[in-house]
Amino acid sequence: MQIRIDSPGGFTVDEFTVDHEAGIVTCPNGLTHRISARGHAAFGAACTGCPLRQRCTRSRTGKSLKIGPHDALQRAARTAVGDQVIPQVERSGVTEFPGFGVT
Repeated sequence: MQIRIDSPGGFTVDEFTVDHEAGIVTCPNGLTHRISARGHAAFGAACTGCPLRQRCTRSRTGKSLKIGPHDALQRAARTAVGDQVIPQVERSGVTEFPGFGVT
C-alpha cells in the first residue's frame, strides 16, 4: 500500500514511531516529540542540522505530523497489507477498491 512521502527518496509516516499511550512520536533520527491534544507533533528547530533532514522534510520550519484518532488502526492495516498490490477498478471516474467495506 503506497503512502505519501514528503521528500523524494524520503521517509514515510510509518518510519516515525508513535507511542500512542505515552503520546510521543520518534523520528527516524531518534528525536522525540510530544503529540499535542489535537494530534499534532512538530519537530521544528530539532530538524536544524539533522543529517536526515533532506530525506524527511522540505519545510523550512521542520517536520510536522498529524496523528489522527485512528492512527494505530491505520498503521496496523498498512503492516498487514505490506507490499501486497490491491487491485483497483476504475469506473465512471471513480476508483474502487474491491473487497474493502464489503460485509
